[in-house]
Amino acid sequence: EFSWKYRGQVPPTAKVMSVELEVTKIVREEKSVLVTSDCSLWVDGKRIYEALNLPMRIVESETSR
Repeated sequence: EFSWKYRGQVPPTAKVMSVELEVTKIVREEKSVLVTSDCSLWVDGKRIYEALNLPMRIVESETSR
């Protein structure tokens, strides 16, 4: 189950912003790949966004052949 938590905002005064992403599952299909990951956005050492079991499907384009 996908979950997304917000714990703050990115203020204009922020000095350091970083993204952490861990791929937890890859499912290959005939014309696509489904990637599931856990992600975090950190601002000045504080995690302000966290997404768990975030899915993304990559689909082969008809024009890429």
